[in-house]
Amino acid sequence: SVKGVPFFPFPFPFPAAPGTEAASSSWSFLLFFFFFFFFLFLSERPGVAITFGGPGSWPSGCTLPGDIIQRHIIDSAQIIDIVNFNNNSATDIGSGSGMPGIIIAILLKNLKKDIKVKLYEKSYHKSNFLKNVSAKLNLKTEIIQKNIFEEKKIETGTIMSRAFKPMPVVLDLVNENFSNFSNIIFFMGKSGREIFQNTLKDWDLDYSEKKSLTNEESFLINVKKIKKRFKKTKCKLFQS
Repeated sequence: SVKGVPFFPFPFPFPAAPGTEAASSSWSFLLFFFFFFFFLFLSERPGVAITFGGPGSWPSGCTLPGDIIQRHIIDSAQIIDIVNFNNNSATDIGSGSGMPGIIIAILLKNLKKDIKVKLYEKSYHKSNFLKNVSAKLNLKTEIIQKNIFEEKKIETGTIMSRAFKPMPVVLDLVNENFSNFSNIIFFMGKSGREIFQNTLKDWDLDYSEKKSLTNEESFLINVKKIKKRFKKTKCKLFQS
């Protein structure tokens, strides 16, 4: 094991049975990605890792490698069982260093799913990093170096939102800029409960909730349908 993280990190939701060759292969592939990423982190420009906690730094309070695996790789990978396999694409909005998009692309490849993962990242350096990782690992991805808020009529299956924008902003983005999607997966942190409850005041959501495997105070929201509520405005009558 690595700092309390076993090589079969159960109850991690592998599609294969614990201890089988398929499960071992999935986890080995994730470990390979981690060490490959670490190599790039040391050899490429420090700026490519800024989404990991600041230019040239690892996340505050993390020690290598266990915390990084737990807080980023496993945290990203845990959504694989709610990614829609019935669509030919999935989209990571604001991908940054590739969490969760690259991790999901690795798992989809290992599961032999013919699904392209689209990663939106407007930063030139981060986009190049994502392209390099995708090429080295031969992943089925499309790196889109554009501001997703300026794109229209986007069609996809699963939308992944992790450490991007607040939930209401993402819902507005999907409502205005996506013409078709199957579900939206939100990673909600410590303050996520209050944000979620406030969001429900303005949105009707068909959703399910799932506890995070990596943090007791975090949770996942899987949204299948969205509808914005129209606020009623009070009209004042003025008399002359």
